[in-house]
Amino acid sequence: MPNKPVRILEHWQVEESWVLNPGDMLYLPPRVGHNGVAETDGCVTYSIGYRAAQSGDMLMHFAAFCAAQLKDEDRYADPDLSLRSSSGEICQSDLERVTSRFRAFVDDPQQLARWFGRFVTEPKYPEQEDMAALDQQDDGLLAALFEQADGCLRRGEGIRFAYCQSGDKVQLFVHGHSFDCPLEMSPLLQLLCDQNELKAAELTSWAEHEDGVALLEKLLASDYLYLV
Repeated sequence: MPNKPVRILEHWQVEESWVLNPGDMLYLPPRVGHNGVAETDGCVTYSIGYRAAQSGDMLMHFAAFCAAQLKDEDRYADPDLSLRSSSGEICQSDLERVTSRFRAFVDDPQQLARWFGRFVTEPKYPEQEDMAALDQQDDGLLAALFEQADGCLRRGEGIRFAYCQSGDKVQLFVHGHSFDCPLEMSPLLQLLCDQNELKAAELTSWAEHEDGVALLEKLLASDYLYLV
């Protein structure tokens, strides 16, 4: 059915039916249509999907990312163009020139990592996009964490974290945004990305690290992390 946030079949016929007991789980391979219903009023069913990115979406997203890096004066140019017998012919040299311009983006490891990290962590549904501004910082929240022996930080529900080492720095990606960090912060970024919850004791070694503190404060103020 068109104009739906998820794919819903307009016409569908049941081929097999399964009744699950409390605690049961049924795995359905990709592209298998399904519909789950509760058998009684005291029953709740959940359908959890893992949707792979469509190639078309990736290409459009990457093209938009590349276009945002360009200036208005960045234009196609062919100063070495020679006179041709047929003015309408597109030659192999023309295609090679275009290929070279496109390949410059793909062959840049740092830019490719920046795009892909943003792409795989960005919110997939509109209701997840309304988050606090990234330029906010709140040192009071982080100070409160270190004052509590049993305090901890928890990742915001639905927020994706990832990181990637690229050259002489490491990039953190959160909710479609990227943060450039020095390599020495790699252990902190690994903690943030590998664990949904971090105890204060795991972060005390970063309490005096200026860049580490600034990053944690920004993530807290943006609601990507919150105190428990």
